[in-house]
Amino acid sequence: MKNFMAFLTAVYNNLPLILTIITILFGIGVKVRNFLMQSSEEKKAQLKEQADKVVELAKEGLLSLVSKAEKEWGSGTGVIKKAWVWEQLQAQYDKLTDYIATGLIDQKVIDDLIETAVDELNELLKKNDNVVKAVEAVPTVVVEAVPKEVKE
Repeated sequence: MKNFMAFLTAVYNNLPLILTIITILFGIGVKVRNFLMQSSEEKKAQLKEQADKVVELAKEGLLSLVSKAEKEWGSGTGVIKKAWVWEQLQAQYDKLTDYIATGLIDQKVIDDLIETAVDELNELLKKNDNVVKAVEAVPTVVVEAVPKEVKE
């Protein structure tokens, strides 16, 4: 009987927290049930809408990524810079790879967005010297391997 009274006291003392947790779980359950009851077309439309939001977010950050790639790799390394930008996009937007794999986002769309960002950066570089200074490539230092054993 003592344990039961301690239990009731604990419930009474934590009633607001318990009710909050129950309400949150109920809300999550309703959302999951509604999603599962949707037709496949509605699910696909909802996923497509989310994929479009990811594309918009990626589009907003592309100019910054392209300028960082230009600063990091310099001119004449387009393939490396594009691969780096892709890698950064996938790291920043986890769902991007999933949406491409499922066909909700066409990889060509992302490629086109990257090319548009490159064109935009090139236009900024032509018009603004401050951008040129900010994006100037860091000088590359070539380090040659030195053998461990040097013959005398």
